[in-house]
Amino acid sequence: MLRLLNLFTLLTLIYLANNGPAFAERWQYMTRTQSAMSNDKSIVSYNQHIQQWVIGFAIPQSAKIVDPTISFTKPDGSWKTYDVDVGIISTHYFPELKYSISRFPIDVGVLELLMASKDVIYTVSQVEYVVSLDGSRAAISKLITQVMYDQAVKDDEQHTIAQAKSDAIQARQRAITATANCDKLAGYEWDKNGVGTGVLWENLDSANAVAACQDAIDQTSLDPAALPRVAYQLGRAYDRMGDTRALEYLKISALKHGYAAALYHLALFFEDGLYTAKDQGQANAAFRAAHSAGNIP
Repeated sequence: MLRLLNLFTLLTLIYLANNGPAFAERWQYMTRTQSAMSNDKSIVSYNQHIQQWVIGFAIPQSAKIVDPTISFTKPDGSWKTYDVDVGIISTHYFPELKYSISRFPIDVGVLELLMASKDVIYTVSQVEYVVSLDGSRAAISKLITQVMYDQAVKDDEQHTIAQAKSDAIQARQRAITATANCDKLAGYEWDKNGVGTGVLWENLDSANAVAACQDAIDQTSLDPAALPRVAYQLGRAYDRMGDTRALEYLKISALKHGYAAALYHLALFFEDGLYTAKDQGQANAAFRAAHSAGNIP
């Protein structure tokens, strides 16, 4: 019996030759954009989707697939014949070509015979369909080269996709870890949106807190939902350090995102004139906004 690599799935003729086919009788390689089987009696192609070599023969529409075999005449005149399982043959009639295409999967051993023999004979119902193999070695060799190239490209694409997914997962994990460190070192105990128990003002290690929260806010995969909290905590850490950048990050959290704890903290800046001009009006407005946002104090 003819050995099979996989189950054969019937596809349209052009779609089947997705690596570009090799045609007979004038054996030549053609690209996938050229018309298939227009004037030829046989075709060999490779289907990437099922990873299988397939051969097709032109036969009359009325031909019955009974006792199918495929035979090869070697250069020394000897023969080699294989029985073909009817169950793996697909036959489709093409009205525009006025004949049917009978095709089935083949293994690499048969592929080698197609390149080394004088002719191939497809026999069904005791009728022989003979195809010369002149030029088949060059045509099929080119097809094999293209298949190998396309597979290498596909493998590279899959590797790139897998690497991108891996990089994204690692970036997300780094962002999660950095955010957790920021929450641990700079969280405010009265922040209703805080994560963890928070740190008392007098216990806040400003240098380490700034480093942790700056790392978190610099992460390209930082969760957008965590950004207002991280920006606030970075501003809080800078404030503990006495750094004017406290105002910058509190404004990002308070004015851009309406973060309750940041609004309250910003109100204290305006009320006391820290890092900005003293402005009781803006302080009162920020206190009211913080209250509306649900700030606890």
